[in-house]
Amino acid sequence: MVVRYWGAVGLGLGSGEIPEVLLGALADDSSSVRVAAAQSVALLGDPERAKGVLLESLKDEDPWIRLMAVIAIDELDVIAQTVRDDLRPYREDESKYVARVANRILNRIEGTSERVR
Repeated sequence: MVVRYWGAVGLGLGSGEIPEVLLGALADDSSSVRVAAAQSVALLGDPERAKGVLLESLKDEDPWIRLMAVIAIDELDVIAQTVRDDLRPYREDESKYVARVANRILNRIEGTSERVR
């Protein structure tokens, strides 16, 4: 899993066409690999394909996976701009870190200054 994760991260640092292996990683057994692959796919020019994986990862039972997904969304403004309504419930996530990042994204996009715990 560690090698697949870093492979997905590394492929996102390239340019040009999205490698098939990276597209395959969007369906990896490991949630962290899927999130890394989604972020890389978005960076390489296909944010629509990545968005579904990131939104699904926000529903993961593991708070660290949810945090990885919301951070990726935060770093990918092209996705963040399109998922406002999807992010709102995460302002009240049981993980205070997920809640804070979701809140930060929404505040930035909407020009608000909401606070969360």
